[in-house]
Amino acid sequence: MPAAPPDSGPSRSVHLGDCLDPLAIHLSCEASWESARSDLAVLLGSDPVRFQGIRAHLDIGDRDIDLFELRRLAHALEADHGVLVVALRCSPRSVRRYAERELKLKVLAEEETASQIPAIEPPPAVPETPQPPVPETPPPEEAPEVVEASRVEPEPVEAPSLPEPEEPDTAASRVQVVHRTLRSGSSVRFNGDVVVFGDVHAGAQVTANGSVVILGSLLGLAHAGARGDDAAFVLALDLEPTQIRIGTRIAIPPQAPGGGPPRGAEIAFVREDRIVIEPYRGRLPSSSAQRSVE
Repeated sequence: MPAAPPDSGPSRSVHLGDCLDPLAIHLSCEASWESARSDLAVLLGSDPVRFQGIRAHLDIGDRDIDLFELRRLAHALEADHGVLVVALRCSPRSVRRYAERELKLKVLAEEETASQIPAIEPPPAVPETPQPPVPETPPPEEAPEVVEASRVEPEPVEAPSLPEPEEPDTAASRVQVVHRTLRSGSSVRFNGDVVVFGDVHAGAQVTANGSVVILGSLLGLAHAGARGDDAAFVLALDLEPTQIRIGTRIAIPPQAPGGGPPRGAEIAFVREDRIVIEPYRGRLPSSSAQRSVE
């Protein structure tokens, strides 16, 4: 068995398991995602050579499942420390809360379903009604002689052309996931949503008929709603593009002041016929803390 990684200590929000591959990463339910990422960076950075190229199981316990934070943490582990997250562990309550939040339905376990749904009794038997006897059918009369009629060939009529059926628009065909950084000169174009696990450098371009999500830095060009969909949006962990296009609108965001702290994840969308940018807090755009673009 490989040597055990250093213990995380009782005061940290992250605890590492004893086995190195796969490495079990346990997150405290009380700690925030930000403190978990910070403490995990300290733990893995203490011996970077040991953790390069290993797999990991991420254990969040009874914490609420947040897809955005999970993808952000997995991207940081792979990009900064070479650790690949291959599995997620959580409690049944976390899965139930996530399913009820996404489906807007109450989820019942198997034992709850059996106790809460009343048994359906079969309908009462209906007594059979005696049928009257069927009278005998007299023998058929002799059929008259059949004379062959003359055949008239109908004139050919051209059938109207029918439109070809459209291919079903499934969920898998609407999202393209890119697991790499797009460098200058690279281009991604897709008839749906595009999710990039990496950065988009200046000179690179992402075009989508749906929305664009960059789990990294957006420094190039992003075009969401390329077919005129003004409801599309562009979201990035670091939003500093050379140009943003949403539907038929084009904007150039103002440059951040040099040396200032990072603003974090931001989302760009169309409001009142103009593109605005505001901090992303895990929900759809609101009307507060927005910065406009020209």
